[in-house]
Amino acid sequence: MAFFRLSEWIKGYVEMEVWNDEEKWLLKKMVADKVSLWDIQQNQSSYSLHVLLPDLHLALEVARSMHFKLRFSEKKGLPFWLAHAQKRKVFLLGGVFFVLSLYMLSSFIWHVEISGTNEIEEVENSLKKLNIYPGSLLFRVMEQDDVQLALLEQLPKISWVGVKIQGTSVFVRIIPRIAPAEKKANHPQSIVAAVPGVVATVLANNGKVMVKQGEYVPPGTVLISGALDNGQIVHADGNVEAIVWYRTELHLPLKRVDSQFTGQFVRHDYLVIGNFPILVWGFAHPPYPLSHTTSNDEALRIGPYPLPFTWRVSKVYEVHRITTSLTQQNAMAKGLRFATNEVLRMTPDGSKVIRQNILQHKLERGNLYMTVWSEVLQDIGKPQTLSGVKE
Repeated sequence: MAFFRLSEWIKGYVEMEVWNDEEKWLLKKMVADKVSLWDIQQNQSSYSLHVLLPDLHLALEVARSMHFKLRFSEKKGLPFWLAHAQKRKVFLLGGVFFVLSLYMLSSFIWHVEISGTNEIEEVENSLKKLNIYPGSLLFRVMEQDDVQLALLEQLPKISWVGVKIQGTSVFVRIIPRIAPAEKKANHPQSIVAAVPGVVATVLANNGKVMVKQGEYVPPGTVLISGALDNGQIVHADGNVEAIVWYRTELHLPLKRVDSQFTGQFVRHDYLVIGNFPILVWGFAHPPYPLSHTTSNDEALRIGPYPLPFTWRVSKVYEVHRITTSLTQQNAMAKGLRFATNEVLRMTPDGSKVIRQNILQHKLERGNLYMTVWSEVLQDIGKPQTLSGVKE
């Protein structure tokens, strides 16, 4: 079966049948006269072929000179299509109007969706300043990254914003900034121990110090009192650092399986119309047992005007699994680092691990089990309202 060729369709061609030419004399003559023909198919008493429209006159002259009977079965290509369209000008104009209308409609923003915040009106006003609102022209909208930066500057109450322009829709995702809780400076309180520990340093900004360096304090011990000796009640404030102990149970596998890219990949190019990708290049199926796929969409434009579709480049990378073995010594060092991170995750900011000991460890079924004892220097104080005192 012949395949479609754009150059032949633009020039136009006809399909003809030749009768009573069992020896193919006409075919041989047209080939000798360099007539452009293809897709020759043999029938019972005839054969068919395609002839390019510019060479049709020469083919007819050859047929007449040799007295062969021809029959035209199909006429295809741009010249015949234009001749046919001239007879239906209203239909042609309607099609052109439809295409232009579709393009014009796809050049506007028709939907703006905002999520993640209750301040919808404030975000909408900021978006309007950036020409993002239903009915706005898409070519007036800045790039997505520029829109995100502009919103972060205009809206101090948000910590992150994501903007995605998809077709004629704009999706805005907001993560609001969490404001720190306001402390009542005049609220009568004391500072007490939140966890047990041995006091290392005491720094009181306000109130009376009740403990001393080297003293062991259980939870709930008053560290800085808001009740002064003269009977005055104040808002105690300060910092009490103490040495606190933590016990961490760990088990670590001595073999680890990681993924690594080999550098080999297969590329696929898509034309994305709406939400439907159409594969236009890269039909090979990646022969990788394990793979990782990345996609990148790029808006297509004619000058400053965006087209109603995008170009997507998808790459399928080959991935290999690599098994890494750890020695017992390396696994124990890794366990100590993990215990440090785990302890600091549970303690206040500014805490420091000053000493670590491995209390016990054992190897069992390819895993290292270990118990780590950590000494941490941290602030153990927490506020406690003075009993019997009203705000």
